[in-house]
Amino acid sequence: MRNRELIKLLEQYPDDAEVLVRGYESGWETLAGIEERTLAHRVESEPDWIGRWFDPQHLPAEIAQESSGSWMQPIEPATIDRTETVITLHGSHAL
Repeated sequence: MRNRELIKLLEQYPDDAEVLVRGYESGWETLAGIEERTLAHRVESEPDWIGRWFDPQHLPAEIAQESSGSWMQPIEPATIDRTETVITLHGSHAL
């Protein structure tokens, strides 16, 4: 979704409507911030239970399978199709 699409959707709701995001483990929490980040995008053929966007600073460790016992599956360099500056929304428990 692009910024202009989000704005168009949000304009359909009351100005005082609470905006929530998924909680860290479960439930919902109040939107705590918006950040601009440069992230790497994985091609769509990857498993769909893992997010498609990653911080490029963490990719070398994940590609080398050195992510310190992380549950994440290693990322093959060939699966990254682009890097893009994006807007991220997060709650107070953002990673």
